[in-house]
Amino acid sequence: MSLEMDITSIQKLFEAGGLFKPASDDSIAGRPNPPENYWYEVYQRDRYGDTNTIREFETYAEALMFKNAHPDDDFGIDKWMNDGEYSEPVSDWTPEQEVNEAGLFKPATDADVINREDVEAQKLRAERTARQAEVGADLQYLMNMVPLVRALEQQLMDMPIGNHGERDDEGFPTKVSFSIKIYNIKVPEWAREKYDSLGLESRAEYDIQQEMANQLEMFAEGLQNDINIIDAWFQDGRMGGWLVLDLASVTDMHDVRRIVDNYDNVEFVIDDTDDWHSRDFVSAIDDLDAYKRLIEKRIEDLSAIARRVEKARRNVEKMFSSDEYWQDFFERYEQEAEEAVEESV
Repeated sequence: MSLEMDITSIQKLFEAGGLFKPASDDSIAGRPNPPENYWYEVYQRDRYGDTNTIREFETYAEALMFKNAHPDDDFGIDKWMNDGEYSEPVSDWTPEQEVNEAGLFKPATDADVINREDVEAQKLRAERTARQAEVGADLQYLMNMVPLVRALEQQLMDMPIGNHGERDDEGFPTKVSFSIKIYNIKVPEWAREKYDSLGLESRAEYDIQQEMANQLEMFAEGLQNDINIIDAWFQDGRMGGWLVLDLASVTDMHDVRRIVDNYDNVEFVIDDTDDWHSRDFVSAIDDLDAYKRLIEKRIEDLSAIARRVEKARRNVEKMFSSDEYWQDFFERYEQEAEEAVEESV
């Protein structure tokens, strides 16, 4: 086994999890001498396969250093008992056995492992502190924005969507519905008596339904023109008493969603952005700020839609309860009756 192979074996032990640490010179000097039950022979085989002793050593470490000092001589090492009985060839040993036999390493105590973990934790904290200082105000601004955005997202998720609404996987409304049922039409007494006397009750109900459809179409198209988050609108429900609005997506900013989901933990941010520079944080802040404004605008738009729907519904009830509407109704009827008489003459 060459010196290079021995060193590689030792490195593997280091990388195996820190269970061994190099012994100090003082530690080695303070150890008791190894028991004199064994000695180590450095040998070389001749061309006939016979073993020739080159040198004998009391410890394996000395034998190994001598062997590795002559890498071109193809030396081997055997372990012998002091009574002259052959023990075993070193060539059969595992790398761990070689390290233990040489006595260059000793197992770390539990206290050593704990102290080493403390040192690693302190080192990590120091790196994070230095990293935080490096990105400074940009990181802090980003971290301060995340809870604000979370609160806005929750506010959007809590907004009512009506009986025929839907939400996406994030909980954001993708379809909202508003009741447009009319319950409070108060037809003036004189108008009711008149259309009863003329037998126009069915005609009055038909005209109301037609006018409601016209009013809804004008209202929904105006709403869609004014508020650009509405992709489409339609009526739903057993009697068509719900106005349903399909909304544009608000969750297509996946990188920004990742910031919101993960960047509320400063240690995660430091570890996850170890290759970021200040300009990267500025870019993330810009994206998050744009996302924040998008959520704020969505909340504002949905609140405005709800107010406008309710106002329009009350206005329709007021219109059908007014004298003006019924005066127009009877004027249309009388004009149609006159036209019908003229056509029959």
